[in-house]
Amino acid sequence: MARKAPERLMLREEAEIKFFIHDLRVQKFFHHLISIHQNLIECYQEHGLEEVERHQDYVERLKRAREKSHEARQAYELSVKSHSNSEQVIETGREYIDATLEACRVALLPHWRDFDAFVEPLPPDAACRNLSSAFNEVKAWVGAIDRRIVNFIRFRDDEVPMRPLAASQRIRTDVENHLRYYVRSAGKKRLEIKLGRLDSGFIFADQPRFDRLLFNLVMNAVDAMRDKRAGVITIEVKSTDLVTAVEISDEGKGMAEDKIEHILHSEKDMTGELHSLGFRFVRQTVNAFNGKIYIESEVGKGTTIRLVFPRYHAEEEAELQKPSTTHSPTGEALPIPEAVLEHVEQADRAGEIVLDDYCKSLAPLPGCIFSIGVNTKGVVDHFVHKAYDPDWMMGHDDLAPMLYEAVFRGRYETDDKYGSALILKSPHKIEEYYDLRNIPELIREPQNGNRMLHNEYIRIARHLIHSGMAPDTRVYITYRERLFTAQNQMFSDDPFPLSELAEHALL
Repeated sequence: MARKAPERLMLREEAEIKFFIHDLRVQKFFHHLISIHQNLIECYQEHGLEEVERHQDYVERLKRAREKSHEARQAYELSVKSHSNSEQVIETGREYIDATLEACRVALLPHWRDFDAFVEPLPPDAACRNLSSAFNEVKAWVGAIDRRIVNFIRFRDDEVPMRPLAASQRIRTDVENHLRYYVRSAGKKRLEIKLGRLDSGFIFADQPRFDRLLFNLVMNAVDAMRDKRAGVITIEVKSTDLVTAVEISDEGKGMAEDKIEHILHSEKDMTGELHSLGFRFVRQTVNAFNGKIYIESEVGKGTTIRLVFPRYHAEEEAELQKPSTTHSPTGEALPIPEAVLEHVEQADRAGEIVLDDYCKSLAPLPGCIFSIGVNTKGVVDHFVHKAYDPDWMMGHDDLAPMLYEAVFRGRYETDDKYGSALILKSPHKIEEYYDLRNIPELIREPQNGNRMLHNEYIRIARHLIHSGMAPDTRVYITYRERLFTAQNQMFSDDPFPLSELAEHALL
C-alpha cells in the first residue's frame, strides 16, 4: 500500500536533514577560533592590557554558542540512533542546524573580525601576531558554513521553478563561496579543488538543487580520497552545440565496474555506503534536469563523473538580444556593464545577498557595497554587489562604472551604536537618472524628480525586506528632509528602522 503524501514528504525531509548534517563539520572551527582568542588573552595578560576582560567575555559567549550547538548535535544523534520517528529526527535536526547557524553568527560578529585591531596594542614582537593568517582562514571557513546553512534553510521548504542556469558561472560561485573551504577542511588531508576548462553554456535547472548536486559529488570525491594524504578535485564544464557537460574528477581509490553499476542503477537505500552517500539524490536531480550520468573509473587511480545536460540555447539568444545600451545626458549610447545583466537574476534575493556579503567580508571593518534600481512596476532592473575586500576599498564607480551616478547606491556597514546599519543614497546626478528611466523632457521638473526619488526609495526598502533583510535594520538615507519631511512623512530616529521607510505611502 502506498504511503500517504504527508508521510512521504516527511521521510524525504528526514533524509535531506540527515544528509545535510552528515558532513556539517563545525566544532573544530569554533575550537580553533576560541584557541586563537585565548592566545590573545594570554598576550594581553603578559603585557598588562585592559583588553583581557572584553576578550574573556567574548570567548565565554563563543563557548556558550559552541556548547549549545554541541548539545543539539547530541540530541539529534540520540534521536537517530534510538530510531525515533521522522518527526522527532526532523525536529532535533532543525534545532541542531539552527543552533549551529547561531554559533556561526556569533563567530562572525562585526566587532570581532579585525585581527589587526586586536594586536594593535601589543608590541611588534608579540608572539600572537603570527596568528593573523590562521584567524582569517577560520573566519572564512565559518563564513562558508554559514552560507551553506542559510542556503539549506532558505530552500528547505520551497519548490523552486526550473530556469536557465549558466553552469560555469554557478560552479565558479559555489567553489569560491564554500566548496573550496569544505575541501580544504576535510580532516588532515591536503586536498585542493581546482577549476579546469569552463565553457559557456546554459542548462535548464533550479539553482538550489544544482548547488546540492555539486556539493554531493564534491563530498563523495573527498571521501574517495580519505586514504590519501593529498589530492586534487577538478571541475570542468565542456559544451558543444547540443549539450553542456559538467565533469568532477578525483584522484581517489576508484571503483570497480560492479560498484559503478550499483550506484548508477540500484534502487536500494545506499546510506550505508559512504562513497555512495547522496548518489540517489544525484540521479534523481540529473534525471529532473533531463540529463545523463556517465562514470569513468580505474581502481587505485581515481574517478570522473560526467553529467551531460541538454544545452539551453534560447536563454543565450535572449542574453544577446537584450537591450545593451542606456544613454548619457548628451544622448550618447553607452553599454550597460556586463555585471548588470549578470546579477539582476539574483534580485529576488537582494536583501539576503547584501547581508551575506556583509557576513563573508574579510575587510578589517566588514561591509558590502551595492547599487539597485526598482522600477514603477516593482521589478528590480539593476542590482550589483560586492563584499568589502581586505586589500581594496571599492567605490560605486568601480562597481557599476557606466551607471553609478544614475542609480540608487547602498552600503551595509558596521555601526557603533546598532552593530550594523544600511546606508542608501539617491542618484548622484538627476539628469542621468531621468535618462536611465526614460523620463520625457517635458516632465523633468524638480517636483516630479523628488516624487520619483521618494517613490523609488520606498520600493527599494520594500524589496529589501521582502528579499531577506530584517525590517528593523537601521537605515540612513540622503535628502531625507527634502524627499520625506517636506511631504509630512516622518521617521522616529536617525538612523530609523527600514520598515518605516517601506511603510510610507507612494506619492
